[in-house]
Amino acid sequence: MSTRESFNPESYELDKSFRLTRFTELKGTGCKVPQDVLQKLLESLQENHFQEDEQFLGAVMPRLGIGMDTCVIPLRHGGLSLVQTTDYIYPIVDDPYMMGRIACANVLSDLYAMGVTECDNMLMLLGISNKMTDRERDKVMPLIIQGFKDAAEEAGTSVTGGQTVLNPWIVLGGVATTVCQPNEFIMPDNAVPGDVLVLTKPLGTQVAVAVHQWLDIPEKWNKIKLVVTQEDVELAYQEAMMNMARLNRTGLQDQQCSTIWYEKQSLALEAQRYPSHTPLRDCCQGGGGGPSYCSESHVHSLHCKVFLSQRLVSLNS
Repeated sequence: MSTRESFNPESYELDKSFRLTRFTELKGTGCKVPQDVLQKLLESLQENHFQEDEQFLGAVMPRLGIGMDTCVIPLRHGGLSLVQTTDYIYPIVDDPYMMGRIACANVLSDLYAMGVTECDNMLMLLGISNKMTDRERDKVMPLIIQGFKDAAEEAGTSVTGGQTVLNPWIVLGGVATTVCQPNEFIMPDNAVPGDVLVLTKPLGTQVAVAVHQWLDIPEKWNKIKLVVTQEDVELAYQEAMMNMARLNRTGLQDQQCSTIWYEKQSLALEAQRYPSHTPLRDCCQGGGGGPSYCSESHVHSLHCKVFLSQRLVSLNS
């Protein structure tokens, strides 16, 4: 997708101070319950999580249920499996159309992480903020829906339904479903030393969109304005929006720890080996006092050692 012009609220007869990200108090994946808390809450649903894989004509039909981002369920029609995922996020960028595309890509990314390249159907889950004026709702929500629809069509699928409700905060998400043969998906339980971890975008998206919001918050912007320019922030923000596909709901660390939890193995990651947004590196060197994570606060609780080689700005400071 080519670079998109910055969203101008006045072009849609909205106040120039309109910001989509102000219709939520948490940003992006901040809506997610920490993994350790989630596991406790879902204990009653996990009784059948590790039930044995099924067999069809001598072939193993894997089953994957509670605890991972995508479920794999053998169908009663032999030889086929249902692969399904659901996800949602709060607004992280102020362009409604791009936010719709990001929400769709966020849902599809969990299918792609399973090696599934085709999606048979999508549903859209939409929470409309009851704090929006009628004009804001009527101008903004259709743009979000159009962005979601366009991204789904580019992925070769379509949106056939969903659910729309009123909510204090804007909520954007959906359900992605496909029916596969066993050779059309990859179970996340066979990683071995030497395997390649494929990143679908440079790291730094969450930092880029957060720092962009700091431009309107003097006390935060003053912390980093000596090491990064407004032009760099705008460039990183635009690049981040173009890289809409997110690796997983809580970032690279949680993606790896989810896999480790399933595999019962350990892993260490070296941050200096990750590709990152070039304009963002100055943003990530503005903090002090030792390393801190550029992610939601619950990432600190992950049972995974991540070695950071840079001094990163904490988004929660």
